[in-house]
Amino acid sequence: MMKLAVTFLLLTLTSSLDLSAATIQNTCLIQLFQNDAPQFLQQLGNLLCKYQLAKTTQNQELFMDFLNEVNTLLEAVGCTLDSLLGIRVVPTLKNCEQIADQVAEILFDFMNNILACVADVLKDLPSVVTDVVDFLLPEVATVLKILEHIEDVKAVACDVLEDILPKVADILSLGGEILDRVLSDLGLAETRPVHTVA
Repeated sequence: MMKLAVTFLLLTLTSSLDLSAATIQNTCLIQLFQNDAPQFLQQLGNLLCKYQLAKTTQNQELFMDFLNEVNTLLEAVGCTLDSLLGIRVVPTLKNCEQIADQVAEILFDFMNNILACVADVLKDLPSVVTDVVDFLLPEVATVLKILEHIEDVKAVACDVLEDILPKVADILSLGGEILDRVLSDLGLAETRPVHTVA
């Protein structure tokens, strides 16, 4: 029964994200999400908090750090800031805030879509699946209440993100091999790494 509940949750979540209609800019983010959704979600949250700190303090070096960290993350799937933005950019201390604003906008939109999808999936789970998920992760009800009130991640304080994202990551990590099968059924498996059993 538990495997059925987890399978249903992941199938619903993955199909709700509609990864097939990706823009070129989002392809890199989708690949990162497919590779390790829970870890990527937390990395994305950390990056967005670094951006918010840079924006609040108007510190050009923090904007540069943010851009360098985003670029490093993107390199894991063969992408760069250029890929994400769809144009060639060379960040300098003079233009880094403008570039960071553009990058952050894309990242905030992607995070908003993920969180909205998770909230929708959790709301629409059949009661038998909800019972199993609640047993596995007792804080799911709290997560859902918080997610329902988040209209835009930009307006959420970083301490709230730091509290909620690990819980959302736990929900996403119910997948493992099941998530691989779901992605394979959706024709998205070619972008996921092949896992072998030792």
